Amino acid sequence: MANKEARRHHYIPQCYLRGFAAGAGKHARVTVAAIRSGQYFDTHPKNIAHIRDFLRFEIEGHEPDGLEKRMSQFEGTVAVALRNITASREFAGEDRDTILNLMALLAVRSPYMREHWRQTHETLMKRVMDLALATKERWEGQIRQMRRAGADVNDNITYEQIKEFHERGEYDVEVAREWQIGLELKMFEAVLPMLAERNWKLYVTDEQKGFFVTGDKPVILTWQEPDKMPAMVRHSPGFGLKGTEVYFAISPQIAVVGVFEGEDEGTHEASTSLVGAGNLRVIEHTHEQVYSIKRTFPYFGPGLRLYHDSHFMERFEAARKAADRHKKPG
Repeated sequence: MANKEARRHHYIPQCYLRGFAAGAGKHARVTVAAIRSGQYFDTHPKNIAHIRDFLRFEIEGHEPDGLEKRMSQFEGTVAVALRNITASREFAGEDRDTILNLMALLAVRSPYMREHWRQTHETLMKRVMDLALATKERWEGQIRQMRRAGADVNDNITYEQIKEFHERGEYDVEVAREWQIGLELKMFEAVLPMLAERNWKLYVTDEQKGFFVTGDKPVILTWQEPDKMPAMVRHSPGFGLKGTEVYFAISPQIAVVGVFEGEDEGTHEASTSLVGAGNLRVIEHTHEQVYSIKRTFPYFGPGLRLYHDSHFMERFEAARKAADRHKKPG
């Protein structure tokens, strides 16, 4: 009997998510903070951070699930590296290289990143259509070029109809999944060397100080001193730029921070404040879900006050509403 093709593809590997679960095997449960609903729920790692056919591609001569199979093999290596680093408390050697590869993948591959690029592509294509439809003469010239190129042109649609349809803007521009996967592979090749060149510190915590959390955007790139950066680049650091740092929670007990200059590598004990600062980064950059081993953890809340509880969603939502009220006239 042929092997059944895997259709549920995790954009965050299960082996990584299992590290943030209480229990093991079929009893493993990750605590999920759902930002949109403001609610917590507990579930098995297999039930989160996945999309149907996320890595599937239709290219002649290749298995549609070939990339998913290769990712499964890589994730086996990742699982070993995660266990080794947890046991050794060291970020070095082949285990370090494996985790840097994982980080590079997580940094460029997600449904949120794909939607960002789709929207960028859509904006560009709609601007092209603006130019093509600027005059009837220009549009008819485009149609003649399409015919000469052998394109199938529908003669029943008039210039006025297509222009009115375009100006309504009630359509989306779709991008082929294969193109998105190809773009991710190119970005991966660019990001990985920038991670490898950084100096990395590993921080260790325990239950008394509080645990690290992660989220659906686990690799976090920030400026070290954002207030000193020009406004035009303050919210867009690059992986290859000095003055930036990369944060990644390897497990509830371990997180790493990488910079280009001024830091000695090694293993360090994390304070509750450092754990809270790392968790605040996760909260600020998460798209929809935060993942943790338990509901209570340290975090810096509104006003940069350090908390150690399970109420971060309520606190940040209350601060947002207060800011909205402040903005309203009167």
